[in-house]
Amino acid sequence: MTFALLLAAALHADTITVTDTTWFVTNRAPVDAAFSGQRRDALEYGYLVTRYAEHATTAPADPWGHALKRTAGTPVRVSREEFRARIGEASRTAAARGEGPVVYVHGFATSFGRALAQGADIAHRGQFRGPFIVFSWPAHMAIATLPRPSALVSRAYRDDSAMAAASGDAFRRAVDDVVSAAPARSVTVVAHSLGSQLVGEALAGQSALRDALVDAPLRALD
Repeated sequence: MTFALLLAAALHADTITVTDTTWFVTNRAPVDAAFSGQRRDALEYGYLVTRYAEHATTAPADPWGHALKRTAGTPVRVSREEFRARIGEASRTAAARGEGPVVYVHGFATSFGRALAQGADIAHRGQFRGPFIVFSWPAHMAIATLPRPSALVSRAYRDDSAMAAASGDAFRRAVDDVVSAAPARSVTVVAHSLGSQLVGEALAGQSALRDALVDAPLRALD
């Protein structure tokens, strides 16, 4: 056996492959196997399987500070009923470890694919074993649109801010689906950047979900 083959075999033996499932709910319009930046009233549900390869003997002490070797599959769409059933099953398993569902809401200028990658990486780095759900709203896919040279980013941000506000009802329905599958007190909602505006506005106004959460609050809202 050549040195190159021996080295490859040694590296392979030292590699641990972890498979994670990231769930999603989105009000983006579907396009083939992905989703566009267009908003629609109906929600789509599904999951993404991501494989992470890491070296067992060289794992860093800080799981948040190193690059990840990630291989993502193709998003798989499921029905609302299957989504709720599988989130409920995963939540019951996680409850035995003191964990529960996490709903992650991304920020400005984030495509559907990037949102799922963010969610998968957060769950993997944080070693979360409860169901991790990304709510992906139709943000711009890049940080800039092309109105005029002096306002590239500002217009994109304003557009995304308006889209976040328009996605409040979809977010409430997504959270309602999660808390109908798992106790509200076990659910954590995490919002990043402009996603915080979406979550704050969606939960601040009067709604059936807000009334329900007053009686049975979320585990945490970050």
